[in-house]
Amino acid sequence: MSLIEYGLVVAADAAAQMLLSPLLGVVIDRLKSVRIVCIVCSVMFAAGNVFYALLGAFPRGDVKIRVWMMFVARFIVGAGTTINASAR
Repeated sequence: MSLIEYGLVVAADAAAQMLLSPLLGVVIDRLKSVRIVCIVCSVMFAAGNVFYALLGAFPRGDVKIRVWMMFVARFIVGAGTTINASAR
């Protein structure tokens, strides 16, 4: 894994928060309730962490595929933690 790929995987969490916080803020304002959004974000956070934890179960043949799977898992975790900023 190169340094750029490592940087992309680490930045995926923050990128998801940055991109989705304004969107979830609008959704919360329109729904007038934070409960549904909290539940969805909690499920996304848990699913992303489970996916990230299970990456070791996939074959180690192609490194590029594993890097992109890590990127997607971190992005899902970041989307799940978006509620921290949106619900305030």
